[in-house]
Amino acid sequence: MIFGGRSLAEAADRLAGIVLAHLQLYASSFLRLSALYSKGAWRIEHDRFVMEVGMTGKSVSLALPYWDLRGAQPASQTLEAWRGRIDTLLSEVAPYALRQFPKSFVA
Repeated sequence: MIFGGRSLAEAADRLAGIVLAHLQLYASSFLRLSALYSKGAWRIEHDRFVMEVGMTGKSVSLALPYWDLRGAQPASQTLEAWRGRIDTLLSEVAPYALRQFPKSFVA
């Protein structure tokens, strides 16, 4: 901050914009996933999006760390990778699931 010639207020304003952009990305990603896979029970737990699918006698869940959205690859690639993980989980538990659910990200 001092070496950059910025005041505390300037640094806070700059960081606030970055934080807001990340929160908006997390929120839109959660809404997209929970809308596309609406038959799963979605929640945010610590630093993860969690999808839970009810099965006879138990439930299966998948945790997706939202920090991955700001990793080295673009967020769209991360969401596509998550789609593969979700589709795999759903195809494995489909015979045992209590409710019907879409098997594709673009359902």
